[in-house]
Amino acid sequence: MALAIGKAVIGEGVQGAMSQVTGSMPATQSNINWSDYNYPPCLHLVHFDLSELRGTIKRFALNVYLSFVIIICVLLINSKTPEC
Repeated sequence: MALAIGKAVIGEGVQGAMSQVTGSMPATQSNINWSDYNYPPCLHLVHFDLSELRGTIKRFALNVYLSFVIIICVLLINSKTPEC
């Protein structure tokens, strides 16, 4: 129930903000389906697809994503290690 409410609230906010942004963009750049919530796996809270990005923005998004994954892995490893 809480997940559905959270998705509805986030969805309304994102759609409102994106309608303002995509309204000012040329028609060729507005082919991203912002309603396709696909990340994180099993939770589906936000839209994330690197294949929809181009150029330096894609490189930046990939670096941010890899940094996030590395941080999560380090945190998981640290939480599993026994204390001395």
